[in-house]
Amino acid sequence: MAAAASPFCVAGTRVVVLRAAGECVGCRRPLSSPPGATVWSGRMLYPAGMTAPISLNAGGSLYDRIGPEALAALVTRFYTLVASDPLLAPIFPQDLSVTAEKQLAFLTGFLGGPPLYHERFGHPRLRARHLPFPITPARARAWLACMQAALRDTPQIGTDDARELYAALSRVAVHMVNTDGVASAP
Repeated sequence: MAAAASPFCVAGTRVVVLRAAGECVGCRRPLSSPPGATVWSGRMLYPAGMTAPISLNAGGSLYDRIGPEALAALVTRFYTLVASDPLLAPIFPQDLSVTAEKQLAFLTGFLGGPPLYHERFGHPRLRARHLPFPITPARARAWLACMQAALRDTPQIGTDDARELYAALSRVAVHMVNTDGVASAP
């Protein structure tokens, strides 16, 4: 992976998923490249500190290797665990179906598949979307523990692919922490 300038579409929107022609997936406008630290990995561009190890080896992207069915199974298992976690359940809605749909759409693009989240919901703006919720280091660890358990319980995902996905999501979870405060119900 090589460092590159931080791309923005001409409308000024930060770009996370790029098309081969160098256009924003959200608005399909051409990109400009003002200074900034980002890392390019295959079809995905990550802000500094959130670089996912999504390789484009002979097996394709991580999405290609995992497949949509296994990814959907993972998200279902994950949110079953989140719903019963005492640290996480208070900051999630009672009905997790829309949350799971958004997570599946995001992960699909994040792992190198179609940019479903962008197409359905716009730019993910992960940190901004999570700021209203008190995400402590303890909650980030609980989130990762649920993901690790879900990965373990999804036999369709091989050990190496699970390790690669977990490593990528670990960096994202750390980036989402927005308070050192004690986790409490909102």
